[in-house]
Order: sequence, then structure tokens, then C-alpha cells
Amino acid sequence: MNDIPGFLSIDVLDRYFANELPAETRRRVEHWLTTSGARDAVSSVRRVEIVPGLSPSAMIDDEVVRERWAEHQQRYAPLDSAARDSVRRTAPRVSTRVSIARPFSSRATPTPWGAPWGRVLGGAVLLASLIGVMIARHPAPASRLDRTYATRPGERESLELPDGSHVVLAPATSLHYRVAENGSRVVELRGQAYFAIAAAQGTPFSVQAGVMTARVLGTTFAIRAYPGDTVPQIAVAEGKVAVAAGTPPVVLLAGDVARVRASVPPSVMRDVKMGDVFGWMHGRYAFDDVPLRTIADELDRLYDLDIRFRDPWIAARPLTLVVANQDVTTILDDISTAADLTYTRHGRVVEFSSR
Repeated sequence: MNDIPGFLSIDVLDRYFANELPAETRRRVEHWLTTSGARDAVSSVRRVEIVPGLSPSAMIDDEVVRERWAEHQQRYAPLDSAARDSVRRTAPRVSTRVSIARPFSSRATPTPWGAPWGRVLGGAVLLASLIGVMIARHPAPASRLDRTYATRPGERESLELPDGSHVVLAPATSLHYRVAENGSRVVELRGQAYFAIAAAQGTPFSVQAGVMTARVLGTTFAIRAYPGDTVPQIAVAEGKVAVAAGTPPVVLLAGDVARVRASVPPSVMRDVKMGDVFGWMHGRYAFDDVPLRTIADELDRLYDLDIRFRDPWIAARPLTLVVANQDVTTILDDISTAADLTYTRHGRVVEFSSR
């Protein structure tokens, strides 16, 4: 069985069973269950929770898991549903992520297999025990420092990398951290993130985001490189960053913002107001004469929406807008008024059309 990946936690497994995960995260959980050999064990746990009256020995082949189930029954059987909820909140988590804000999240509650919530919460504790068994049997080598982190639409996460660097992930972002054989720290980013890099003598830190590679030794900066972005962007708040994309590197200083295209020297803006660039960390987004399609893509990530346009010209229409933690209805109304449009909304789907 493989090591437990960094993105996996009790909450992630709980949401996986409840069919609440976004498609990409669900795919990653499915991949881990398949490649690690954990699928049968986890499925056994689910069967035990669905049919709690049956003996675990009748459903679970793994002797160690049976022992954990017996321990789980003895420890938690007397608890009522409220106490189980408390246990779930205090159960140890594999993930090192710490949520700093989920202002826009909305989660469905039904489970695909109809178990009452009390039973599901008890299962979360058992899953924690099961993961402990997996880790005990297959401990990760001390030198292994690979970690993967991800956020859902409408979610920001503050986390600390194994080297002590501080990172804030924007909504709908994934980050993979690893240490190369030569000791260099390497991050692969899809989305948007803020970095405060811990200085480490002789061990450079690099971020690969789209066509761009940024190399630093110790600094504070932010990178934006969502899959749909044609031009990745990097902004430096402190220190120096060397940026390249198939060209000789360009050194950026504090206050610089660079837009990077493949095989072309970066386009650098000097003395930029960092408050606008880093505003997303506090839920503030400023759009200045930006196509409505670009604004819609950002709102999709922030509020977990699917914004559409009845006519192509509407998507191309430029708009100036500031979003600062408002509720989604207020923002949609503001867009409708400013652009002289009307819209309909059905769940996540929003469609703008001309009046």
C-alpha cells in the first residue's frame, strides 16, 4: 500500500463518501484507493457502518482492521450522536492544511447510501483508525517530503510547507511540493498562491506554474497561473525572484509584477500597488476594464458558480468592478446594472442576456 497523500484527510474521505467532492479531488481519491490497495479495506468499513448489527469478522478479512473495529466499538459505542460529533471534530487529521476562510462554500448533505449522519460521523472516527493502521504498516521514509494540497471553489487555505515556508492557496488551486535529489525545493502550482519562503542556505526554492519558472532563496511573492489563464503573473512583495519561461531569467524586485509568456522575455511593471495584487487573500478582487468573461471565471471559482452568456458579445464586454466579500446575489445584481443586462439563476448556473 502506498503512503497516505498529503491532500487526504478524514474530512476529504467523509465528503468522498457523501459524494460532495469536486470532480478533480474525487478523481484523486479514486486514484489513491485503486493504486494503494485501500479500496477493499475502506469498502469494508463502509459496510460495517451501513449494517452495524453484523459481526465485523463476517465482513472484514483484514485481521488488523478487525482489531481496530473492536477497539472502535468498545471506545465509542456508548457515545450518543452529539458526543460522536464532538469526537469527529477533535479526531486527528492527516492533512496539515488549516482553513482560514470558507466564505462562499456550500455543501450538499445527502449521502449516496442513505446512512444517518450519526452513523457517518462514527465512521469518520473508524476511518481515522484505519488510516492509522495503513500508516503504521507502511511508514513513509523519513526523507520523503512530497506533499499535495488543494482547495475547492469558494475556499482559501493557509498552510505551512515541510520546509517552514508559509503558503496561502486561492480558491480552486492545487499545489505539489517536493524536494529534488539535489536538495532543491520544487513546487508545481495550478491556480493562485501567496508564498513567504523560509530561507535555507544552499537549497533554492522554485515554483513551476504554466510556462513560468520562478526561483528564489527567501522572499515573499504571489503567483497566478490557472489553467485557463493565457499569461501567468507573478508579483513580488519582498526580496528578489528570478523568472524565466524558456528565456534568460529576469530578476524581479519588491513592487514588481511580471506577466510571462512562453519563449518571450517577461513584461515587467514597476512600483505596483501590492494592495490590489494581494487583495484576494482577504476576499477583495478589483477588475479594471476587464472582459466580463474574465470576471465570470473568477466568480465561478469564488462562489462555485457556472456563469454563462446567451450571446458571445456579452462575454467580451469590458467592465470595472470591485468584489469584496459581498454575497453572490449582490454581485450579480451589480453586474446586471452596470452592464445593462439581465440574468437568470438556477442553482449554480447563472446566465446573462441582453435586456
